[in-house]
Amino acid sequence: ALPISAAGHLRLTCHLASFFHLPSNCSFMMALSALFLGILVITGSSAQHTVTQEPSVTAAAGQTVKLSCTLGGGLTISGNAAVFYQQKSGTVPRYLTYFYTDSSKGKGTGVPDRYIASGSGNVGYLTINGLQADDEADYYCATWTGSQRIFGGGTQ
Repeated sequence: ALPISAAGHLRLTCHLASFFHLPSNCSFMMALSALFLGILVITGSSAQHTVTQEPSVTAAAGQTVKLSCTLGGGLTISGNAAVFYQQKSGTVPRYLTYFYTDSSKGKGTGVPDRYIASGSGNVGYLTINGLQADDEADYYCATWTGSQRIFGGGTQ
């Protein structure tokens, strides 16, 4: 079976820090993230808006896997969208696809047709058909409120 997982937001933060040549000490990044989170809570800036993903999914080669992305705090797929990213170990996240509605969706350059975004209400989905070994990665969902991009914790 192939694990399709995400190591969480901290891992993404540390990878992004190295990409932008920021301090690579993950403890430092965790403290910095906690500080920014505290500022958001104190100021009340969209603290109720959330993106939730299942922590891990396991499937065998050739199977179809459907990853969910649940928006909270009054956000909806048709109003805010679900955007999916793939991150393989040691690399920066790669944009895969987004979904607002059946008539408003898109994919990144070179993304295989096996990757399909969909959604309804406050839940978006990334379906991967014909799972391959190369699909083993962490998958992140994000949305935006017009002023803020919000990421889920990722799915491994």
